Amino acid sequence: MSAFSLQGHFLLSMQKLNGSYFGQTLILLCEHNADGALGLILNKPTDIMLSDMLAELDLVAPNDVDAAKQTVLEGGPVSQDRGFVLHEKALANSDCLQLTDALYLSGATAALTELLNDSARGDFQVLLGYAGWGAGQLEDELKDNCWLTVEATSSIVFKTPVSAKLMAAAAQLGIDYRLLADAGHA
Repeated sequence: MSAFSLQGHFLLSMQKLNGSYFGQTLILLCEHNADGALGLILNKPTDIMLSDMLAELDLVAPNDVDAAKQTVLEGGPVSQDRGFVLHEKALANSDCLQLTDALYLSGATAALTELLNDSARGDFQVLLGYAGWGAGQLEDELKDNCWLTVEATSSIVFKTPVSAKLMAAAAQLGIDYRLLADAGHA
């Protein structure tokens, strides 16, 4: 990480981004360094259910995972055929990146296999694609008041309904997202 890193933070889109792909989005920054940033959008559901994805991967959900009710999220516009898994505990046999005390990121297939076979798996969310920024690009967008930032919490990632995630993250800052004007902080 660079001296200034927002890894493990949420990005809340500001009104300046309304009308764009990133309007009204909440992004979890998974990597942020001098080379750029990578994040996952947490509030764009796809039409794909986890059960459909598991069937395509020849994986079976255990009885305690209701895969038919869990929606796969659109993580971003880049490489939408690439899967990611956010999960709340470290995995023993799969590479994972620790984002916060209770948030980890892994590639989809190996992590899903391990998570589905672990009765103490905790919560997890599957996403397709990611959002990416080149060197200095995110910093420029922050200076231009395109994003608000706040530390990420696993409760918003895993326990908050998709439609309420952005409002919940703004509430951590003491803000009613609906009332925001064209303002922000870098």
